[in-house]
Amino acid sequence: MTGEEHNKYVSWAFLAYGIFQVLMLLFIAAIFLLVFGAAGASDPNFPGLLFGVIATVAILVNLIFAAPSFIAYYAMKNRKPWARIAAIVAGAMAVMNVPFGTLAGVYAFVFFLGEDWKQVYEPQRPPQFLGDSASFGSSYGRGEPSIADRDAQFQYREPPDWR
Repeated sequence: MTGEEHNKYVSWAFLAYGIFQVLMLLFIAAIFLLVFGAAGASDPNFPGLLFGVIATVAILVNLIFAAPSFIAYYAMKNRKPWARIAAIVAGAMAVMNVPFGTLAGVYAFVFFLGEDWKQVYEPQRPPQFLGDSASFGSSYGRGEPSIADRDAQFQYREPPDWR
């Protein structure tokens, strides 16, 4: 399989995991609303404020775990230069959610910590020389430089006094 295909499948895995997280978020919100509606309306001693704080924290934690997957999906689909970092962060967040997040995270790690990602995100450039061959010493292009060439290139200079 090529790097392009792996990139496509990893991005789809993050999209599927993100959608799964959002569905679970909606399910949790519905449960909280059901319990709050049923128990809060009939019981005057129901701790509504505490229940609301717990529900808000649970929903925010789910959003925090779902957002990196969508960000990684966007970056990978649009071939952004920061897609590798986003996918590694999203994979690290996703592996904690067994089994779907673990699948997406491990697949992202295998792709982005291996060599295939370079086909997609690192363009093949010809080597660039910053100077002429004379500035690199007399042995440039002939293998290892001699000790005299290395000493000539790396002479110690006293740093300037900025006081």
